[in-house]
Amino acid sequence: MKRFFPSVACLVSCCVTILPCDKTDAASIQDIESLFRPIISADGSVVVGLSKPDSTFQVTRWTEAGGTAYLGDVTGAYHNCYLATSADGSVIVGRDVPSYGLGGIIWTESSGLVRLTEYFPDHPLVPYDITDDGNLIVGTEYDFSDDGSNQAYMAELGGSITYLSGLNGATSAYPELVSSDGSVIAGATYTEDESSVAYAGARWTADTGWVPLGDLPEDFYYALPKAMSSDGSVIVGYNYDSSNLQAFRWTADTGVVGLGFEISGGAINISADGSIIVGTSDHVPFIWTADGGMRSLEDELTNTYGLDLSDWYLYSANGISADGMHIVGTGYHIGHTPGEGSTTFLITIPEPGTLMLVMTGFVCVLRR
Repeated sequence: MKRFFPSVACLVSCCVTILPCDKTDAASIQDIESLFRPIISADGSVVVGLSKPDSTFQVTRWTEAGGTAYLGDVTGAYHNCYLATSADGSVIVGRDVPSYGLGGIIWTESSGLVRLTEYFPDHPLVPYDITDDGNLIVGTEYDFSDDGSNQAYMAELGGSITYLSGLNGATSAYPELVSSDGSVIAGATYTEDESSVAYAGARWTADTGWVPLGDLPEDFYYALPKAMSSDGSVIVGYNYDSSNLQAFRWTADTGVVGLGFEISGGAINISADGSIIVGTSDHVPFIWTADGGMRSLEDELTNTYGLDLSDWYLYSANGISADGMHIVGTGYHIGHTPGEGSTTFLITIPEPGTLMLVMTGFVCVLRR
């Protein structure tokens, strides 16, 4: 990386971080592959999603060094397949919906893409998330018998299954997210009695069991967690109501706080420390920070980081790396329309600039 030498001086007022004026350190964008629901590993080195190189959808993995690798077919409906990856992208898990019911899939370099029952025979585990080290998965074990019940679990690869206790009055729970070390899980609880059915966004630890996220903003049905900081202290998601998918952010201090805009297609994600949110609102990718609020990702990249997007239309922002310096999403080149020439982009923001930068009023003076 080119260093910032003191021959360039920036005079800044009301500024959190000094932005280098050296435009050789501008952000970059790569056109990597046309993927459905792309995600990025925490370290920013691996992009994973679904693609259709021939007649079937395949789990697909991309790296800078190796390019695109097709890992195996998805046997069920592609739109019901959700993937998650370890921090370095070496383990991928997901849910698949073959004709005989929900099922789990897992990929490692040594095993290839296999059913999760290869690791846990006789247990129809459906994984939703995986820890950073790739050793612990969380999800739901489904019982398809007439009188069966679904159970939330955590499972060690090559080890045992632990069913999550502490429903605290709920009928069942559905884990969606796990912290980097596996100590915090977020998802939803389901409560049914003779007269009503209720869902609630909830957070689980071994000490507390499942605890609802708390009081909801007005017009919220229930807050569905969709992404979580690495330590589980910040949760983001959206109101689960077809007429109002308003984004929210939760911490123990603030509770559920509506962010004032709706989410398109369920796309929302968060950096490791919880300070940066990216996602899609009304088919426009956005970035959110506490100081800057929500703004267009295209505008931020163009105006703050000097990224030339004249050939691009960014359609969605799906994932962000732990440090906030890599963003993956979907777009297309100018002259095409969505569905024709759509592609997956990977944006890289070099040091020392990061998306945590918020500046109000600055003058940059170049000294030669």
